[in-house]
Amino acid sequence: MTKANKKRLCMIIPTLEVGGMERIITILANSLVNKDLDITMLLMFKHEIFYPLDPKIKIVQPSKKKLSNFSYAFFLFPFLRKQIKKAKADAVLSFGERYNSWVLFASLGLNIPVFVSDRGSPHKPLSKLNIWLSKVLYKRAGGIISQTSQAAELMSQRLKGKYSNIRVIPNPLRHITYDGQEKKNQIIALGRLVREKRYDRLMYIMSRLKNQTWKLVIVGEGPFRGYIENLIDQYKLNDRVVLLGRKTNVDKYLAESKIFVMTSDSEGFPNALCEGMAHGLACISIDCVAGPSDIIDNGNNGILIKDEDLEGFAQELDDLICDENKRNSLGKEAEKIRDRLDGNRIFAEYFDFIYS
Repeated sequence: MTKANKKRLCMIIPTLEVGGMERIITILANSLVNKDLDITMLLMFKHEIFYPLDPKIKIVQPSKKKLSNFSYAFFLFPFLRKQIKKAKADAVLSFGERYNSWVLFASLGLNIPVFVSDRGSPHKPLSKLNIWLSKVLYKRAGGIISQTSQAAELMSQRLKGKYSNIRVIPNPLRHITYDGQEKKNQIIALGRLVREKRYDRLMYIMSRLKNQTWKLVIVGEGPFRGYIENLIDQYKLNDRVVLLGRKTNVDKYLAESKIFVMTSDSEGFPNALCEGMAHGLACISIDCVAGPSDIIDNGNNGILIKDEDLEGFAQELDDLICDENKRNSLGKEAEKIRDRLDGNRIFAEYFDFIYS
């Protein structure tokens, strides 16, 4: 494809600080730019860029820092419109439910298709203004990308069935490393120590296990650490639960574990669950909104537990601890997630949806 015939894509996101959607859009941009696309990465706020981008990607961010939502809006709308026009894009891809409506509004009349993707849980609290704007403006999108079937269904309900171009495209699986660590009698959970991950449920479940010889390790850090430490003391789990904090070598801890657990009450897309499955772990998860039911075929490649059935969760976890054959069977099927969420396959879905 000659330079004159290259397609141009403008990708928009609030920042490229540390975060799930920031990591995914970076992976996506780095892949698509190598598919002979010209890509402009347009950032809404001036912040340090954490994720590395291919040098072929043009990065544009404001020169001024945000002061307040009200005053910054008067700067942001003309800034977005000017930069979208300047990018001479064939299409725009915007990430982030709090700001997708801003992008749609700023691009009105430019005759450029804007594709939007909400990245948080469908039940993530949004302002009444944000919800109203999405109901009005999302119908003008070139397309809407949802991470899960539940998210797509809830989006269709919000738009009252008056918009049909909604595509479910899951996140690509990150590169997984396999170092051949020796397996331990170890259960693992991944994720920030925040309310939504519901580690309080997990502490209760650990206290209810009949088999109390296995350890639980939690990889992640966050504001709920003190609360979780108190629960560990309360349930007398100090010898069986380890808070490892933030780790860069997550694959090491996944590789040496045998069971992966997730007790969240909401997810945008459960990347950690997919990583546990890619390592061939027997995975057990609360069937929360949204994502686990899209990923786990209950009883085949993992186990789904009804929300709040913590006694049932403890029973299933006890069974997995005691039944090596069951763990191995679930893990073998779980590993197939590597092909299902292969990066090249997911990137092709984005490209086809935007440019077909």
